[in-house]
Amino acid sequence: MKPADLLWRLRRRWYIAIPGLLLAVATVAGVWNAVGPEYERAGTQMLLPGPASLPEGATNPFLFLGGLSIPADVIVQSVSGENVQGAVLDRFPGSEVVVDRGAGSAPVVRITVTTGDDESAAELLATMMDRTVTTLEQIQNSENIPDRDRMSLITLAVDTESTLRQRTRTVAAAGAGVAVAVVALALAALVDGLAKRRRRGVTADEPAAEGPQRQTSPDSDAELEEQ
Repeated sequence: MKPADLLWRLRRRWYIAIPGLLLAVATVAGVWNAVGPEYERAGTQMLLPGPASLPEGATNPFLFLGGLSIPADVIVQSVSGENVQGAVLDRFPGSEVVVDRGAGSAPVVRITVTTGDDESAAELLATMMDRTVTTLEQIQNSENIPDRDRMSLITLAVDTESTLRQRTRTVAAAGAGVAVAVVALALAALVDGLAKRRRRGVTADEPAAEGPQRQTSPDSDAELEEQ
């Protein structure tokens, strides 16, 4: 169907198309208010070696971070597990936590949380950063690692304000509005097409008009009577 034909059909069935578009606008507003925005915060922690791992006389552990990438990966996997995050997220329904490694080779653990309000984002981030510390402690306790050999986590940065994210809200509202609009316009075009097909059927069923009858002249009638 050509675009011009479609527009003409929608114009003829404006009483379906216009209310459908108004319903689509109302749907967008309703979904926008129902979904709500998301608040995101992030924090980073760095893994440091134990005192016994440093050379004799060394006082700066930041100079000896090599080899800690693998332990940092272990922490990320442990904190990302359901046994750790599940208990935390039960207190924050609808929230999301992502734990991964920071960019580069440094043993950095990055935690990103997303919730429905700013206060919950701050509380959830603080809780998860505490969980990384306790998880590392539990792992080392299970292996009976001496205190001098134990690694530790320090906080590098924590967001003090949340970042407002509207992507999920926008996608949900736009998707619902487009779906309603498409259905309404398709219905208008379908109704017009069915009406047009019905009119064609009625026209085809009408009897054909009778052709003109042969006219006879008076002279020809007289000739027939004489015969």
